[in-house]
Amino acid sequence: MSRSNNELFALLAMVENSQFTDVKRVAVGLGENFADALPSCRHLPEHLIEAVLDCGDRGLLAKLLGNTAVTLRPESARPLLDAAFANLDGVVVDAIMGNSHLGGRRDVRERLAATGHARVLERTCIPYTSNDWDLRLRRMVMAASTEDFSVRMRQINRDLERLRAAVVSPVPAMVREAILKLGTGLTTAEQLLAARSLAENDGGIAALSTLDVSCLRPNVAKLLNEITTDGELGRLDDAIAVAEGDEGLLEELYDTKLTGHAELLELHEPLNWDVLVAAGRRKPFTKGASHVLVKRDDCPDELRDLLFTRHPSVVIENAARLDAALLIQPCPKRSRAKATRELIVDELGRRISATEALRQGRPAMAVLESVPPRESHSDAHKAAAGEFSEMVAELVSKHLGTELRPWRAVRELLPHFDGTVPELLEAAASASETPSGAFPSRPREGLDNFEPTRADKAFVALLDVADSAAHAAMFPHMSYMTRLDLLNHCRWRPEWIDMVLASDDPDAELWYVGGGVLDVEAIDRFTRLTPGLLRELLTQPASTEAQRKSWLRNTDVVRQAVQYTGPQHWRITDLRHCDAQLVTDHIGRKVRYLFKATQGRIPQLKLFLDVWKAHGPETVFDLLPYEPLTFESYQEARRTLEELLERTDVDGALRELQNIVDNGGTAEFQIQSWRTRTDRAGLADEDHDWHWDALLSAHRREPFHHDAVWRMAQLAYCPQELKAEASAILPSRLHRAYTQLMTDTKVSTVFKNNPADDVDRNLDEWIPVAIAAGKLSWAQALQHAHPARPVLAQLKVKGADEGRAALAALMSQTIGDDPDAWILAVRMLPDFTGTVTELLTTAAAATG
Repeated sequence: MSRSNNELFALLAMVENSQFTDVKRVAVGLGENFADALPSCRHLPEHLIEAVLDCGDRGLLAKLLGNTAVTLRPESARPLLDAAFANLDGVVVDAIMGNSHLGGRRDVRERLAATGHARVLERTCIPYTSNDWDLRLRRMVMAASTEDFSVRMRQINRDLERLRAAVVSPVPAMVREAILKLGTGLTTAEQLLAARSLAENDGGIAALSTLDVSCLRPNVAKLLNEITTDGELGRLDDAIAVAEGDEGLLEELYDTKLTGHAELLELHEPLNWDVLVAAGRRKPFTKGASHVLVKRDDCPDELRDLLFTRHPSVVIENAARLDAALLIQPCPKRSRAKATRELIVDELGRRISATEALRQGRPAMAVLESVPPRESHSDAHKAAAGEFSEMVAELVSKHLGTELRPWRAVRELLPHFDGTVPELLEAAASASETPSGAFPSRPREGLDNFEPTRADKAFVALLDVADSAAHAAMFPHMSYMTRLDLLNHCRWRPEWIDMVLASDDPDAELWYVGGGVLDVEAIDRFTRLTPGLLRELLTQPASTEAQRKSWLRNTDVVRQAVQYTGPQHWRITDLRHCDAQLVTDHIGRKVRYLFKATQGRIPQLKLFLDVWKAHGPETVFDLLPYEPLTFESYQEARRTLEELLERTDVDGALRELQNIVDNGGTAEFQIQSWRTRTDRAGLADEDHDWHWDALLSAHRREPFHHDAVWRMAQLAYCPQELKAEASAILPSRLHRAYTQLMTDTKVSTVFKNNPADDVDRNLDEWIPVAIAAGKLSWAQALQHAHPARPVLAQLKVKGADEGRAALAALMSQTIGDDPDAWILAVRMLPDFTGTVTELLTTAAAATG
C-alpha cells in the first residue's frame, strides 16, 4: 500500500471509530483532511452524521452527500436530504447529482427540479452536459427557474433536443431561442406553450406578433395570427389542451420529421390506448412511432400485433413482450422468415412453447434452423428445443421414414415452402416426383462454402432427429457437402461406422473418426491409413499402444501427417515406435511441450528412458542440443544423461538409468524427499505419481515440516486431512513473521521484529493474513504492532469488524469524545513510530 493510501485509510479508521461531536472544532483543526475523508468512510457512526448536519457547514454537508454508504441507509438519507435542500447551493446540487444513488432517485430529481436552481438547470437542460433526466423533469426545471441562459443557448449548434424544455421557461429570451433553434422540430403543443409563456412574461398578446412565422408550424402560425387579431388569448389555452390530448399525440406520432418520440410520448401519459389502436387500424404508424409504442411495458398486445403486421423487425427487436401470437400474425412475406427466426431464437422456452413453434411457426425452414440451442441459451430454451426435436422425430419417422423419395422431396421443398414443419413433412410424403442425382447442396469449391446455408441447416435439423437407418439409406445418394453436414453437424453416432466404411469415401472416414470417441474395436476397423485419418486416429483416447505402433510404422504417411499435427496428437510412448530420424527431426519437437512441462529430475529422466529404450543412446544424444534439455529446469537431468552417455558400457548405463527412475518412483523416496529437501516449492511442482496413502501414514507417525504440509495441500488428490491442517498454516517462504508464528514465538517478539507495514511475498500485508489464519488477534495488533498508521489502515480489509470494535473500545478508554485529543492523534499519526495504543494514550495525556 502506498504511503498516501496508507495515510488515507488510517484516517478513515480514526474517523469511523471516533466519538467526538464537535465537528466544527475538528474541521478547523484538520482542515480539508477531515472533509475529504467523509465521502470514503464505509462505517460512519450516526452520531457523527448528526453532528455534521447540526453544524450547518455546506462544505461538510456536500462531502457527506458524496458518501454512498450513508445515503443507502434510509434512516440517514432522509435527514441528510432535508438538510441539503435547506442549504441548497451549486456545490450541494453537484454533490446530490453526483451521488449514484441519490442522483438517480425520481423523488430526489423532482425535488431538485422544483427548486429551479441555476446549477440544476445548467446540468440538465443545457446541451454538452451529461444526464439522463427526461423531458418532463427538464420542463419542471425550466418552469421553476428564472435564470437566463439564452446567450449559451445561442452558441449551441448540436444536441438541440435538450433545448425543448425551454418552451415553458418564464424567461422570454430563452423561449425565443428555443423557437429559433428548433423551429418546426417543436411539436404543435410545444410551440403553443412557448407562445403562452411569451404572452405571460413578455408583454401579452403583442409578443405573439413578433414571432418569426417561418419557425412556426402552419396551424400554429394561423392560430396566433387570429389571436393577435381578435385578442382572445383564451383560445391559446384551448388549443394547448387539444395539442396535449389525444389529437396532438396522433399528430406527433404520424409526423415523420419529428424526433424524440419517446420523450414526447411521456408527456401524454397516461396514454389512451384505445385511441391509438383505432388510429393504427385506420393508418399504419411510422417505424419511429412503432418503435416507441411497442417498447412500452403498457403497450397492449392488440396494438403490438397490429404494428407487427407493418413493421415486424421493429416489434421483434423492441417489444416489451413477445409471444407465440406473433407467429401467426400476418406480415410482409419478405419479413416472415426473419421474424420467425428471431422470435424462436429469443423466446423459445420462455413465451413460445415447443408445440407452438412446431404447429404455428412458419416458414418451416426458418423454424428448423432456429430451434437448435446455442451455448448462451437458457436451460429452458434447451429443454424446449429437446421437446421440439422429439416431436419432429415422430413426424419424420411417420412421413419420411427410410425411403429416399420423401427425403429428396423435403430437401427440394425446404427453400420455398411457406407452411409449418408438419405441413412440410406431409407435403414431402405425398410428393410423386422428386429430382434425381445427389442431394442438392452448395458446391464444394472454396472454403467459405463449408458453412451450411439456411436450407442446409434446416435439413440438418431433420437429419439429426432421423434414425441411423434413414442415414444409411440416404448416404450413398448424398452429395459431398451433405455428407459433410451429416457427419459434422448432426449428433455423432457410433452406429454410423458401417455406413461410412461401406461408402469407400476417405473424407467420410476422416469426419467420422474426428467427430466422436471410438472404442478399441471400432478403431481397429480403420485400416486404410491416410495422413488426415492418422491425425484424427492419434487423438482417439482409447487407441492402444499396439494400434499406435502399427500406424507409426508407416513412415511415409507419418512424415506427411506430422507437419499438420500438434502436441494433442502425440503421447510420450509414441517415441518408442517412430523412426529415429523422425523423432529427432520432427516428432521429438512436436512433443517437446510434454518434455518442457515435465518438472523434476526423476520424471524428466523417465521420459528419456523411453527414448533410449526405443532408439538407443544415439537418439538421446541427438536431442541434447534442443529444447527442453537446454532449459535451466533440466540441468540435473541433462547432467545425469551426459554422464551416462559418456560410459563405454552402454547396457550398464541403461540399467543404471532404469534403477534411478525405478527408485525415484517409490513411496520411500518421496517421503525422504519431503523430509530432507528444502526446495519444497520445486518438489511440489514435480510431476510424480504421489503415494498419498504412504505420505499420510508417514505424517501421522512423524509430522512433516509445516511448509511441506502447506505445499502438499496445493497438489491434486491431496488427502483432506492434510488440506484441513494446511488451512491454519502460514508458509515460511512468504514472510519471516509467519515462520516465527508457526514456531510459537512470543507475539510481542514477532511484532517487535516485523514492522506492520511489511508485506509478504504475495504483496499482502502480513498482519491481516496472520489474523485470518487465527495466529493473531486485532487486539494484539493494536497493542503491539508498530508503526500505528499501517495498523489502522489495515482495518479496511474485509472481515475486520472485530478490529474496528477493538479500536472503538480503545479510543473510548483513551481519548474518548475529546476533539482536541483526536486531532492531536491524527496529526501525530504520519510520523508516529509506536503502536496504536501508545498513539492514543500519548494524545490523551498531552491534552488531558
